[in-house]
Amino acid sequence: MNRQMLAAACAVVLLLLVGIWWGTRAPSIAPALSSGVEAAPPSEPEVDAVLEGGARSAVDRATATVAAPEPPSRPAAPAEPAASAPAAVELPPKDALGELIVHVTDKQSARGVPDARLRMYMLRRGDEPGSAYFWPEEIPAEAVTDATGTARLSYPAWVAGLGLTSTVAFMLEHAEYPSRREEFEITGLRTEHSVELEYGGYLMVSGWIGDPTQVVRDVEVTTSQQSAIRARDWIAGRDGRLATNRAKPGPHALSIGWTSPQGQRYESRVLEFELAAGEQRELSLELLPALRLRGRLDLAVPRPIVNGDVVVCAVFGARGDTTGLRLHGAKVAADGTFEIVNLPPARIELIAMCDGWAATYELEPYRYEYEVPGQAQKQVAEGESWSIPTFEAIPEAELVVPMTPTAAVELELVDEAGAPIAGASFAMWPNVHWPTSGYSQIYLDRDWSAMTDVAGRARLENLPAHLAPCEESYRVSKGGYEPVEDGRDGGAEGQVAIEPGGVARLRIVMRAKQN
Repeated sequence: MNRQMLAAACAVVLLLLVGIWWGTRAPSIAPALSSGVEAAPPSEPEVDAVLEGGARSAVDRATATVAAPEPPSRPAAPAEPAASAPAAVELPPKDALGELIVHVTDKQSARGVPDARLRMYMLRRGDEPGSAYFWPEEIPAEAVTDATGTARLSYPAWVAGLGLTSTVAFMLEHAEYPSRREEFEITGLRTEHSVELEYGGYLMVSGWIGDPTQVVRDVEVTTSQQSAIRARDWIAGRDGRLATNRAKPGPHALSIGWTSPQGQRYESRVLEFELAAGEQRELSLELLPALRLRGRLDLAVPRPIVNGDVVVCAVFGARGDTTGLRLHGAKVAADGTFEIVNLPPARIELIAMCDGWAATYELEPYRYEYEVPGQAQKQVAEGESWSIPTFEAIPEAELVVPMTPTAAVELELVDEAGAPIAGASFAMWPNVHWPTSGYSQIYLDRDWSAMTDVAGRARLENLPAHLAPCEESYRVSKGGYEPVEDGRDGGAEGQVAIEPGGVARLRIVMRAKQN
């Protein structure tokens, strides 16, 4: 009996212990469920294996309120909305004008700068980032900042009706600051832009001949494009020397020239220097007798020479990064000779062209030569085979310019049926292919363009070409037509490979524009 009572008491104690253990475990289920994570039902306690059936039923009844519920069912996924067409972007009308608001301030004081003049000169299209268009004549291009340093201008929302305006550029001028060019992005039909002006340096320039005490005041100043100092920025001071306060901080290069009362021309060497903001500097340059360059085209070119020109440029700067300071040109005589006077004592770059021939540096030997009476030919060119030769002019010597035949390109323009298209414009813009300066038709006064004839054909000649690979850009256009393949503004564009003395051929297919 005692044993039975003892066993029953032990069972009750064991049952109470299991209940306490289960009660301490049950609350841990709630956080798992409330978090939305599907929790697995708790496993049965290991003691269940040794419990009698009646005791287990009691445990089940005692823990009914904390038993893990069924995993919560996931809510049904909402139905996918029907795909809708993207909202159309509303473009401004082709004749719409945007507003530009430009704020000009002084860098040091942060105050607005009144009376600064802005002159707009260029637009770019968003769909053609590399494009450049002149400012349209019908829209005012100039404005002056008010007392707060603010100027307002209008700009065309579309560039020539072809693409949205993405960039504008303007020149900024003020009597007390260096001039500067600005180019900025359009952000909408109302765009604001800020410019900080910084006082420039003060330069005073004079020359001397023979002795620094022999001062020459009424000189002519030539500056590099990087200096951005215009001729009208120089003003004669009380002592007659030219001066300017419009020299921007940074690198500069200049030379001076002077003509004596007797007509003798003098030139200085190119002077390179750095200028700090607000710095004052007086420059006194030695004037030397100007040089004369005599030369001729090599004998490979048949005489008489037709339509011959030479252009030379005084250069300065590090090798491989030379910059030209000025241009001098002359016509080539029928016998192939030329003469250029009033050259400064500087390194010279030279190019030459005539019908059928152009100067080259890529045919062996890579050199220019002088022929001096009584002496053997002398190699004087500096540089590598990939760069334009530079040399010093030698008095009383004759420069021999190596020449190579030019190239030609023939065009055949047809429609999709193969019929010829007449009256189309065909143009190219070849270079003389000297990488450091890249002379083009701007300096040689050449134009490479033609119209297709009734057979749809056109030919461009006298294209300067270097050794392969040499590719030049072309454009073919005709009103009412567009290229079958990709083009720009209705014209067919691309590059064609040319070579000295060779004839390249193009066949382009165009079609009537689809309205």
